Amino acid sequence: MPRLNTRFPTLQDEGDTSTYDLLTSPGTATPYTAGGAGVAAGSARGTLRSDKSHFSPISPTGSINLGNIPSAKVPGAPLYSMEGDDGSQVSLGINYIPKKFSSSILARASGAWSEDYGSQVGLNSARSKGKRKESGDRLIMPKWGGGVDAFGADLDSARRDEKGRVKKKRWNGFKWTLFVTNMLLTLYSLAALIVCLLFWFDVWTHASVIRVGNKPELIMSTVAASVGLFTAIIGWAGILLNNRQFLAVYTLLTWLTFAALVIPGYVSFRRRSLNLEGKLNAQWSQDLGVVDRMKVQDALHCCGWFSPFVEASISSTCYSRSILPGCKKAYLDFQRLVLGGWALVVFSVVPAQIAVITAALLCSNQVTYRFGKGMMPEQYRLNQKTMSVIMDNYKSQLELEREAMLSSEFRRRSWVQFQSGSDAPSLKVPTPRTSSRDRTVREPHYRTRSSLVQVPYAS
Repeated sequence: MPRLNTRFPTLQDEGDTSTYDLLTSPGTATPYTAGGAGVAAGSARGTLRSDKSHFSPISPTGSINLGNIPSAKVPGAPLYSMEGDDGSQVSLGINYIPKKFSSSILARASGAWSEDYGSQVGLNSARSKGKRKESGDRLIMPKWGGGVDAFGADLDSARRDEKGRVKKKRWNGFKWTLFVTNMLLTLYSLAALIVCLLFWFDVWTHASVIRVGNKPELIMSTVAASVGLFTAIIGWAGILLNNRQFLAVYTLLTWLTFAALVIPGYVSFRRRSLNLEGKLNAQWSQDLGVVDRMKVQDALHCCGWFSPFVEASISSTCYSRSILPGCKKAYLDFQRLVLGGWALVVFSVVPAQIAVITAALLCSNQVTYRFGKGMMPEQYRLNQKTMSVIMDNYKSQLELEREAMLSSEFRRRSWVQFQSGSDAPSLKVPTPRTSSRDRTVREPHYRTRSSLVQVPYAS
């Protein structure tokens, strides 16, 4: 993109030909641009001498703040539609520039602010001064967004101390909240998985009875613990890498973990509460085989269901003349204890899982202070059509300001000449001339010349 120099005359003292010099180049794009398109001011040497409260779209940082252009307040200011002359869409950035995309974003990262401008926009607080001091009075441009920059790191690494060393990064409160809740999820998921594996490997006492009589609950609990541990691993990846994509997947998986966690608890509670005795009678007679009955008899030291003569599995301890009691009472008491404890443990973890879900929903997108991905919305991105409209609007505003100031200055000098008894006042009007300051583009330049304007006065 070629470099464009546009100069507008200002009313100065005699012989002063200072001008506004507006530069447009991809390397000097302002924060509200995306992909390197924007407008910045290379120098703002000219000033309007009427007073300090005049309209000035050029901020002290050198960028053009379009939010200050009073197009609706100045008579004759043009109002633009969203379509260009050739039917192309014009960016919404013409009439609306959000603060987070304007020059005020530099206040948090730049120490090159004037005290006057800082007081105008409320940046001279102790907190803002501390941030400017931390930046080392260096202009730290924020990331423009777009492409691979949208997934890059924030400006934390750009902060250096007085000796030039990179300061240590600090976690914000949202990240600490995610850290604590994900640690909680990791602990009870890992503990549940270890307990389930010990049951599967027949380490616990009466583990064989649980593997025979409570196999559905054990499978569901193992799956829930595995899903919870996998969710925690995804959460650690997102937290430690500041990756919001991982944290989005983590937030979704916390809901799946909650569902997988509640199911075995509900099944255990429902089985214990609704006709447990009838369910165990049907299980012993229909579902359990000879080997499974033998495992229950050996673990609970019983024989048969009611007695050794009713549905018993013959073994070295269970035979027709065995004095061992039936397994119904012992097995019923054992199932009541196991199912009740199972439901209690599962439902006691539910509040912790709800806290994990809440923290993931509220904090996963605030793991850093960057807004979103740092990308400009497409409808606000500047293009060539929008740039031409903005520059025309800016030029018209300067011309209106200049005409008003010329009129005011003419009246003032007329009154001075009248008081001093001169015949007519004189006013220096700038006239164009060519300049070869830029070798590639010849641009209009203005210089002053004397021209007498005769105005009759009463003697």
